Amino acid sequence: MNPKIKSILKYVSVSVLTLFLLYLAFRGMDWNSFVEGLRSCNYWWIFAAMAAGVLGTVLRGLRWRLLLLPIDSKVRRVDCCNAYAVCYLSNIAVLRSGELVRCGMIADSSKVPFKDSLGSVMVERAWDILVSALMLVAMFFLTPFGGFMVEHIWNPFVASFSTKTLFMVIALVVLLVLAILPVVRYMERIRRSRIGGKVIDFIKGMINGVKAAFKMKHGFLFVFYTILVQLLYWLEVVFVIHAFPAVSHLTGMDALFIMMLGLVGWAIPVQGGFGAYHVIVSMALVPIYGIDQQTALVFATISHEAQIVQMILVGLAALAFSVYLRNRRQNIKR
Repeated sequence: MNPKIKSILKYVSVSVLTLFLLYLAFRGMDWNSFVEGLRSCNYWWIFAAMAAGVLGTVLRGLRWRLLLLPIDSKVRRVDCCNAYAVCYLSNIAVLRSGELVRCGMIADSSKVPFKDSLGSVMVERAWDILVSALMLVAMFFLTPFGGFMVEHIWNPFVASFSTKTLFMVIALVVLLVLAILPVVRYMERIRRSRIGGKVIDFIKGMINGVKAAFKMKHGFLFVFYTILVQLLYWLEVVFVIHAFPAVSHLTGMDALFIMMLGLVGWAIPVQGGFGAYHVIVSMALVPIYGIDQQTALVFATISHEAQIVQMILVGLAALAFSVYLRNRRQNIKR
């Protein structure tokens, strides 16, 4: 298929999915009540949530720099923070493009090769997944999350599981193994081919980026930044809860539960989490906390759109500042 046509089809399919999720979230909405809900908010708390989001982006950039230091000891803090902010902006514009954009930006402004910086991104994701898994385990026992998962996800899954499904899973595993065996057998021939050689070099570069993470001199600082980033995510939800009187009775543990649901909404492959975030958060607030659908959607909308506005504003500012720094450095070299 023509790459341009493939890109267009992918963009259209993502847009259709986004619109469908938004329809599911907002069908039957009483828009007068929705507007009144938005007006009832204390927007100083919303600004505080946005400020926490900005600080979280800066800390993510500083944490990423620690992974890049073994590759280039002179990589700049400002470049890493700018690249991270533009990463979020890019993800809103084009699905899953942000990581490539920030790796490209840091490769342009430092001596870090693109494929090595991409390897560092893999380390970041591994850490974030580990922290999220630990928080999920804690929430399972400390919040209504455990009962929600068992009732709405685990029980329906077990009920739908059958012998036929088990055989399908086994068949998929066998097919995967059969597909890998020829690659292992003809690895040397693949390595000598033009395309295969490029793929292997790319993978080696990513591995080098992963190895660089274990050479960090500031491992404690990396862990500290990771904890602070998660704390700021949680504070964003806490501040939005304080902003909206109808949900002000929710606690800090409830905010942690909503935060994890929000991360799931952002992870679903739709641009900017539109629709997915609203559906997932409202789906949990209604049955667990007894909040009506209208109020839950107002809360989800305020929380999501505050993050989107913050990402767009900070991303545009970071992009403009990056261009300014690039031109300034080029002029100094001349």
